[in-house]
Amino acid sequence: MTIKELEQAVGMTRANIRFYEQEGLLSPARAANGYRDYSEADAAALEKIKLLRQLHMDLDTIRSLQRGELPLTAALERQLRQLEADQAALDRARDVCAQLRASGADYAALDAAPWLRELEKAPASERFAPPKDEAPPLPGHSWRRLFARTLDLALYSLPFTVAEVLILRFPPHLTTNFFFQLFDSYLAFALMFLLEPLLLHFWGTTPGKFVFGITLRDADGEKLSTAAARKRLGTLFAQGMGYGLPFYNLWRYYKSWKACDIGERSPWAWSADDGRAERLEIPESSWRCFAFAGAYGALLALVLVITLQGQLPPHRGPLTPEQFADNYNFYLDYLYENALHLTAEGTEKAPPGNAIAIEPFPAQVKRWSPILTGGEVTGFTYELELSTGGFLAAAFVSSAQPIGLLSYAGALPQVNCLNFHPDEWVAQLPTEQWNYDLTYRGVRITQTARFTGVEGTPGSFIEVPEGQKVGLRLEFTVQNA
Repeated sequence: MTIKELEQAVGMTRANIRFYEQEGLLSPARAANGYRDYSEADAAALEKIKLLRQLHMDLDTIRSLQRGELPLTAALERQLRQLEADQAALDRARDVCAQLRASGADYAALDAAPWLRELEKAPASERFAPPKDEAPPLPGHSWRRLFARTLDLALYSLPFTVAEVLILRFPPHLTTNFFFQLFDSYLAFALMFLLEPLLLHFWGTTPGKFVFGITLRDADGEKLSTAAARKRLGTLFAQGMGYGLPFYNLWRYYKSWKACDIGERSPWAWSADDGRAERLEIPESSWRCFAFAGAYGALLALVLVITLQGQLPPHRGPLTPEQFADNYNFYLDYLYENALHLTAEGTEKAPPGNAIAIEPFPAQVKRWSPILTGGEVTGFTYELELSTGGFLAAAFVSSAQPIGLLSYAGALPQVNCLNFHPDEWVAQLPTEQWNYDLTYRGVRITQTARFTGVEGTPGSFIEVPEGQKVGLRLEFTVQNA
């Protein structure tokens, strides 16, 4: 039979039935669909429990009876003595109450000590009674609940991290912006409001709660409806997470932890429909804390791999001029703002919507050209021609070279997100000399510079006398070694 049929057969609320299941006093079978299938034996067991609870018998005694550890006659004998003690305590309380009323005492002038001594003359009695609705115990474990929420929020953020880093290819100077990160966090909150009610409705837990073994049920022990889960999440977002507002959310996290620490139920732990407390089950297993550390560590490792993958250029393998230009512009946006973009023809143009960047040395020639071997592109050459006065330094004309090197090296088949370190590649380029020829990880990197208007071999810094100019023709090449 279903739980609704059992409620009608036994005359007991669903909350009490679920409570006795949680206490191990009832163990219904499960149907093929996973739902509980109550039998006539279950109904008979509940009627026995109902009878003994009406006799004010405690749960431990009923549990001992079910296990056969205690004869019914012995349990009833002990309960009879307890009820007699209860009755004596009630009679004494009734007599003292009547005497106190007859004395005409005023509350402000009441001397409680002699009346307390009168009550102590009655036998001691543990007062207990079977409540109509067994209230679930306080869940506690505020830190586990906070860490579970932290893991959930990190998972809700993950799809947006993947989209921004690997698909949209947003540069770091944008993704590290405070307002961009705030916008990102609200995208994660939006996904939280979309997914979490469904997770709680169908599974009664979330990924973060699952790691800690936490399950959430309503006051009747059933999984939350999507509407109830959404209402609960709304209250939690407002009062527990401070609407996600920076700094205010930390204050709300602290207040929620403090309330839990002193034994108060959170505002979202009460049903908005009937005002009854939810059932949040949190096992004591300490190994789950290590499981959380492992899960969070794995998530951080995944984010790190995504970040490293995002440092690779969009095109891999043998590059066409168009693909090289895409890679080049990717690293320009990754490292700089408002920089001139490279076209498929190897020349520069202003990026869409941005002003042309100011160049320290206007160049007569400035272009990238593919190197063809057997009809295949095996490298690229950067040519620069300029004439200037004042001064000329090797470091000032080497801004395009590292971008081109990364665009080519990042596309190599032997390179992946774990062994590609852009800083190491850029560090191979000498900035204090004009000419060099070196090989690094299968890539040959060469640069030759020819000057006019300069006598001898110039150093890395050339100071041009007033009224004179120096001409430079520079050729930088990256290709397969």
